[in-house]
Amino acid sequence: MNIFLFTYNDKRNYDISKEEGIVGCKDAGDGLRTKFMKLELGDLIVIRDSRSKELKFFGYGQVTSKPYYQRNNSPQNYLWEDEKEQEKVIYPNRVKTDFFNIPSLKNLFKIDWNDLLRIQLKNQKGNVMEKEGLGKFMNGNFLKVEYSGKFANLVGLEKT
Repeated sequence: MNIFLFTYNDKRNYDISKEEGIVGCKDAGDGLRTKFMKLELGDLIVIRDSRSKELKFFGYGQVTSKPYYQRNNSPQNYLWEDEKEQEKVIYPNRVKTDFFNIPSLKNLFKIDWNDLLRIQLKNQKGNVMEKEGLGKFMNGNFLKVEYSGKFANLVGLEKT
């Protein structure tokens, strides 16, 4: 099981993802789609609230399908509020996700930036990330194996 750190900036969209059991991401040309499409069955997606300066999470879910690309731009495929408002598919990269029958992250909603800084996540250059770098990193990246255990301990991952 891998841990994928992700952000949403709209609580309504998170609620729809949870209700529909689907997480989606844009095609922004920034490499996010490539990473997102590497999600595998059983991976955990931890979703941070990017609107908050504090470290806050909307929640998390577990991947239950292979990621797919929603090519059909028709109204029945508009899932999230902004897609319905703009009448187009904005998040074509999608993966089915269970938000209910999943391992517990009992401490996820208790941690703050300082807790996260203590596990000393490193960037691609090998430098320990500060708060700003962590915020950007959490917008669609897998935790490397060496850090996933530390993060799992921090958030109190209880495997089912």
